Amino acid sequence: RKIGFIGKVRARILLNTLHSAIKKGQNIDSVLEHSLTIKTSFIQRYDYMIKLFTGGHIKYSFLLGFLFLKNNPSYKKTVISIGEKIGIIRQIFDDINDYKKEHHEPLGDLINSKKRLPELIFLLNSTDKEKTDLQDLLKNPKENFSKIADTILNIKVKNIIREKIKAIKNEIDLDLEKYDALVFTSKNA
Repeated sequence: RKIGFIGKVRARILLNTLHSAIKKGQNIDSVLEHSLTIKTSFIQRYDYMIKLFTGGHIKYSFLLGFLFLKNNPSYKKTVISIGEKIGIIRQIFDDINDYKKEHHEPLGDLINSKKRLPELIFLLNSTDKEKTDLQDLLKNPKENFSKIADTILNIKVKNIIREKIKAIKNEIDLDLEKYDALVFTSKNA
């Protein structure tokens, strides 16, 4: 693409900003992984981490796309917001899919002490006995796969995740309405 010197500088700035966001997300991931206690605030940290990671990848891809198109439409921020939220939902689904045998690394996050949304919600809402039972099951994760998945993704955890996804989808719907209004206004201007 012929985006010129200024375009190349802007592209490099966008990529450097994405790289910084990824590093910040990795730091959050490390804090969550190595924390021996679980706090309610960890859900907010997780949310921010996936906004930086997966949401950031889509956000900055869209920003680069607009840069390459040399286009700055009125709806640009709205489209970028939608993309970022789609990335967030995609990451939540990936974290849930970790509890399916066909996932590329079943139970990988749990076994590697990563604390993703299902684990955080489970740990925040489980009894000491449930946590102990999980630790016992994790002594043989291959044999206990189904029991581990059912323990972590219990009804309460599923309902909390479902509500979280529903809230994000509602935000996307609002963004889509905003997009429609901006496109309609720009066509009629």
